Amino acid sequence: MTRPTLNYRSKTEAVMALKAQGLRVDAIAGKIGSTVKNVETMARYARRRGLPLPVEVIETLLSDDVHQRLIPQARKRKITVDRLILQLITAIANDNMVDAVLDDRGAA
Repeated sequence: MTRPTLNYRSKTEAVMALKAQGLRVDAIAGKIGSTVKNVETMARYARRRGLPLPVEVIETLLSDDVHQRLIPQARKRKITVDRLILQLITAIANDNMVDAVLDDRGAA
């Protein structure tokens, strides 16, 4: 059973969010009341399982301008912008379309 931590659904989600914000492992351990070893284990577990970042982290990764430009497409689908972003990333990954979307020739 998971316990809410720092307004996240679980300690693992809190670890992933804080890592995405650039906090060091020892700082994360202090914030969530855990050990460095446990934080490292939770981060490894989340990466191996492909657990998504919390939505709040995704929001901070996008500029306000980009978020605003996605609103009409999200409304058209009757979903939130965050859900649209997750669907886009999932579709791009599932259909192996990263090179086509970025059009950067694999950053060669």
